[in-house]
Amino acid sequence: AAERAPWSGRYQHALAVNSQDELFIVGGLDLDLQRCHDTWRSKDSGATWSSVNAAAGWTPRYEHVVVADRKDSLYVIGGMSSGDQEFNDVWRSEQTCADDVHCSGDNNVCRDGTDKNFEGSSSPVCVDLCDRRIFSDCKHKEACRVKDHEAVCVDPCQEQDCGKGEVCETAERDGHLPGKTDLLKEATPFCLACLDSKTKFACDKLQQCEWHAGQEACLTKCEVLKTKGTCTSEHDTNGDVRCEWDGGDRIPAR
Repeated sequence: AAERAPWSGRYQHALAVNSQDELFIVGGLDLDLQRCHDTWRSKDSGATWSSVNAAAGWTPRYEHVVVADRKDSLYVIGGMSSGDQEFNDVWRSEQTCADDVHCSGDNNVCRDGTDKNFEGSSSPVCVDLCDRRIFSDCKHKEACRVKDHEAVCVDPCQEQDCGKGEVCETAERDGHLPGKTDLLKEATPFCLACLDSKTKFACDKLQQCEWHAGQEACLTKCEVLKTKGTCTSEHDTNGDVRCEWDGGDRIPAR
């Protein structure tokens, strides 16, 4: 695989393989009988090697054991130093985002145990930029979206198309959709007809509807109608046109 690797010649070192088939050479005795405490890694079955740590925090040693767990943390166990000094210690090396971790997709970033809200993580994880552990600026009725590699807050109704006579409302994050019990992880838009709300109390909860006392009805606010067609086709309970289109401004009909 490699006639001359970059690490110094040695013996009584330790070799470990992780779940990604990466090889790790750890410690040992070099040709001058110097105790080593360096770590080298190969990602191509030993053809090339790179230094992971030139001088680890544990005492230089040989005849030790190195194992990798299922999360690819390395453990250095026991070994010997000079004379008859024997070790009964255990050291763990945790992978971090700085350790050549690549996250797929433009919306994902790496976080590890050194990051806020990820303390205690034994290995790096790839999370979406809108993950609330790293971006929590959105209000309960706003949704997070990634634009130009940045997390931003948006009104989810801007992405929702509703049918004739319907308006868009937003169910809050940690709330639920009407008639449902499942908690929502983010603000979610849904369509409804204002006329379905039969009381002023129910109507007042809807941002895009308003209560008309004279008709005892919950009706769509003129200003939320997005097109001339929907604006001029909006009628009250008597069948009269309610709104006028004035060059893009939606106003109540006189």
